[in-house]
Amino acid sequence: MRKQSREAIKEIQKKEKEKEQIQADINVLKKADQIHKSLEKLYTDLEFISKKQKIPMEVLLTGVKNEGTIGANYDINQELAKVAGIQKGYLDTYLKDYTFGDQNGMSLISAVEDQVIQLKPYFDHILKETGQSKEKQEEQRKELEKKLADKEKEIVKLEKTRYRVFCPTNLLEVSNLSENEIKSMLKGTQLEELSSAFYQCEKKYKVNCVVIMGIAAHESAWGTSRRAREDNNLTGYGVTSDSAKGINAKTKQENLLMTAKLLKERYLLPDEAYYHKAPSVIGVNYNYCVDDDWAASVTNNGYKLMEKLK
Repeated sequence: MRKQSREAIKEIQKKEKEKEQIQADINVLKKADQIHKSLEKLYTDLEFISKKQKIPMEVLLTGVKNEGTIGANYDINQELAKVAGIQKGYLDTYLKDYTFGDQNGMSLISAVEDQVIQLKPYFDHILKETGQSKEKQEEQRKELEKKLADKEKEIVKLEKTRYRVFCPTNLLEVSNLSENEIKSMLKGTQLEELSSAFYQCEKKYKVNCVVIMGIAAHESAWGTSRRAREDNNLTGYGVTSDSAKGINAKTKQENLLMTAKLLKERYLLPDEAYYHKAPSVIGVNYNYCVDDDWAASVTNNGYKLMEKLK
């Protein structure tokens, strides 16, 4: 049985959003660098025009409202459009309504403040802001790119474990269940308080924890049997008959971990003492219990538990 986990899907979605934010932060740094370079080039081009035409750069970057103007002496608007292509928003508005480098128009209405806009102070500020601590910005970019790569690896790993699995024919295929999911599956039973131990069985020994839960449910009547209460024996460990003392543990948690270790080292690996044909519930049944119905009961318990998975 395979079921997609809502918990895993939510975690993937969370990581995707974190990835998007990191990428957005990288884009901000890249854009700042692009704006800085575009402004540096603009200043270089305008300095050439300024020297050639003997017009101060401040004048070239002074715009006059299009109404009533004669037209630009120099196509400064075209140079500004190159910057506007990178720096969206601010410049676009003024390039529609103002002509830059227009000596005649500016001289006619220079006294009217709302018809004149000066860009050089603004550009000087942006140049300073985007040019500060270039080495620090590069370090930030590299750090963010590393975080982005790590986040992508996390997402790939989560994608591989988004399915929750119980395969009775291969108990070495792990369930990928979280401790919270195990707890929700065992809710209302005496085994609920052992959620962490079942989780550790799989994490430590790589044995599907659903089968450990299924065995415990069968052998201890969901944690209520006398052996479970008095001997901490939830799994029938070492119980060969009703009168057998069993191999007991100091705690129920220890009993579960002992069982997972026993299954991994003696029952589920080829060439081991109690391995029988396959690492399956039926294979374990062959040497673990004389009752032929044991495998069916454990398997049914596993399926019931998986059905409780939300």
